[in-house]
Parts: sequence; C-alpha cells; structure tokens
Amino acid sequence: MNTKEVKTKRPWKKILPNGNSHGTFTASTEVPMPFDDIAFSIVTQADFLREYYPSGHAINDPTVYPDITREELVPVLDAEGNDTGKTKSRYYTEFVPRYAFAFQQIIKIKQMVHLCGNDIQFELCSPKPSQKDMDIFKHIP
Repeated sequence: MNTKEVKTKRPWKKILPNGNSHGTFTASTEVPMPFDDIAFSIVTQADFLREYYPSGHAINDPTVYPDITREELVPVLDAEGNDTGKTKSRYYTEFVPRYAFAFQQIIKIKQMVHLCGNDIQFELCSPKPSQKDMDIFKHIP
C-alpha cells in the first residue's frame, strides 16, 4: 500500500440488484459455482442529504417523475348549447401525487433518544466507602 492509496478517499457506494438470477438445477446434475460480479452505484454525500431531508427526495423532482398530460375529447356545442357532432381535444395536466417520508430522520431521532434520552445514574459500588469517596461522589452532577 502506498501513500496515495492511504490519502485517497474511497467513494460510498450502494449495491445494485443486477444479477440476482443464476438459474436452477436438479440434484442429479452438478454445476460449477457461478461467477457473480456485484454492481455498485456511487453515492455522494449530497445524495445522503437528499435521502435525509424529504424535500430532496426524487419524488419531488418532476424530471424524474413527470406529471401526466392527458387528452380529453370534448363535444363542440353551437350557440344554443346543442351538440354539433364534432369534438375537439382538450389537454390537461394530471399532477402526480408527491409524498416523501422522513424515515432517515425518524431513525436518527430514535437512536438519539436511546443513546442520550435516559439520565445516567451513578452509584458508589464500594462496600465501605471512605469519607473522601463520599465527598467525591457528592460532586458528580
């Protein structure tokens, strides 16, 4: 290992689901162990922040999940409101419902409560504590 390898920060990565299927075989046939190359995608720190805050989730990006444009055929009416037998196209945009949940934040809050939520109780474990030990123990917050 050289100094360049030590100083180089390796990227975070997520495993991709590519290559999960390796086929089937019966007990009477022997197959060699398949070569299974794992595919990863690189994840930046900005990607982690996008996952942490719901406002940065991909569902909120209309380029990733575009709104749906629909066409509706509307009958053409004359001046009295009677149907003329003709139709015209009317286009409208149906907005995709965009819901993002802060699961990463909920997990972090639960971990912090478990780590820091309960007060620490100090106990004097010596069977016969001296006066010096008692004085030290009184000054512990």
